[in-house]
Amino acid sequence: IDLTGTISDFIYLFFFPNAKLQADLTLEAKHFNLDNFKKPGVKQQKQNTPTKRISKTVNSLLENLKGNISVNAQKVTYHKLNAQNVNGKVIIGNTYITCEDLSTTIANGRFLLNGSLQGIGTAKPTVNLRSNIKGADISTLFYQLENLQQTAITSKNIKGLLDADIAFNSNLSKDLKPIPSSISGDYNLTLKGGELINMDALNQISKNVFKKKDFSDIQFAQLNAAISQKGNDLTISEMEIKSNLMTLYVNGVYSFKENTELFIKVPLKSLNAKEADLVTDFKNDDAKVGISINLKATKENGKLKVSPVLFRKKDK
Repeated sequence: IDLTGTISDFIYLFFFPNAKLQADLTLEAKHFNLDNFKKPGVKQQKQNTPTKRISKTVNSLLENLKGNISVNAQKVTYHKLNAQNVNGKVIIGNTYITCEDLSTTIANGRFLLNGSLQGIGTAKPTVNLRSNIKGADISTLFYQLENLQQTAITSKNIKGLLDADIAFNSNLSKDLKPIPSSISGDYNLTLKGGELINMDALNQISKNVFKKKDFSDIQFAQLNAAISQKGNDLTISEMEIKSNLMTLYVNGVYSFKENTELFIKVPLKSLNAKEADLVTDFKNDDAKVGISINLKATKENGKLKVSPVLFRKKDK
């Protein structure tokens, strides 16, 4: 790692202990491995013990340091995550890290990141993140992100190229992992050239409703989804899945706990392979959709259960 730059206002610290120390730095590295850094613990309260002047100065320096760092790293790794050509600005303070327009390549896709990690060294750290993603291989991305700590959709279940706008906020545990119950987020996703492979929810449809259809490998040209998250629940606005087997319309709540209530609509005409390509893009227009089969997916003891319903829940 090559670190160059300037530090200003250093002399002021000897006369004004609360003065801010400013560092403007450039960091260049071939491989920056974040696994080499120890996670910060909770800062202990100061004890009223005599402290030498030089020690006070050093403590003040560390607590008041603000580092503006221009990052240029060929590779940054953290656990399975592998980011290439990382460029942008990182601001570091005593209890926070902020990134501004940090660009990188992950899973062969371009990422632009803005966000901050607040409360480092406290009992209640938080993270907020805004990200724009273009053309990432979603299977590789899920693998590198360790499937986002969930098992409903893993790197083995999904393929395709992902474009996305993501807003994510969460409280963090002491080892800086998101606390699921505190998560809030909005995700606008487009998946191109995708496949859904051996997904439990779709296999349940095949097993209980369309027994002559094989849902183990569904292919589609493009999937658009608008999803909001609050705690363990994901709310899905009406999502059209136009596949090689049929067209599905899905909306409702998918929960990592027990609150799942997904409504699935299958136009009968899309079950005919010859007519499947004729189903045009439409949304909440029953006159165009025609006669449909309506299903509801719920969760019992951690397992998805799909059953027919007479009326489909309308998307808000």
